[in-house]
Amino acid sequence: MARFEGKVAVVTGGVSGIGAAITRRLVDEGASVFVADINADAVAAAPETFGPAVEGMVTDITDEAAMEALFAAAVEKFGTIDVVFNVAGGSKAGPIIETDLATWDFNIRLNLYGAFLGTKLGAKQFLSEKKTGSIVNIASLNSQVPMFGGAGYSTAKAGVVMLTRNAALELAAEGIRVNAVSPGLVSPL
Repeated sequence: MARFEGKVAVVTGGVSGIGAAITRRLVDEGASVFVADINADAVAAAPETFGPAVEGMVTDITDEAAMEALFAAAVEKFGTIDVVFNVAGGSKAGPIIETDLATWDFNIRLNLYGAFLGTKLGAKQFLSEKKTGSIVNIASLNSQVPMFGGAGYSTAKAGVVMLTRNAALELAAEGIRVNAVSPGLVSPL
């Protein structure tokens, strides 16, 4: 099948875990993919790992300037963006009474700021090109189901769900679709 033939996707966290599976599937479906990740070696190896339709850059998804550079580089490389997958995330777990603000901030910034910036910048790119587009945010089953030691992660992922709902409401009239997927625990391939 070639459902993404001629399409360009940006995938944060696109070289490992769920992000790598999304990158592989997009390439199999005909897309060109620009990946973002903090793993410099995996980003450098992305064209070899996934094929010549994949490029990328090391990106801190919690930094707005870095995310702006990511979107600019993707457009420079492929000429456009049709879909954004905000996948990058992670957790520093621990009981609430032992969680310091630095750990709380890590969880919120990585999981919620990254999705916010990807949603915002993806929508701005679609609007600048006067085109429709699609944004997919990876939330978590834990956005609805609490997990012991995961208050920061679960709270951030619940925020991703509400961010997605608000963005879908605001951007629907522009033809921009915004959806969230909430997987459960995923083991590495």
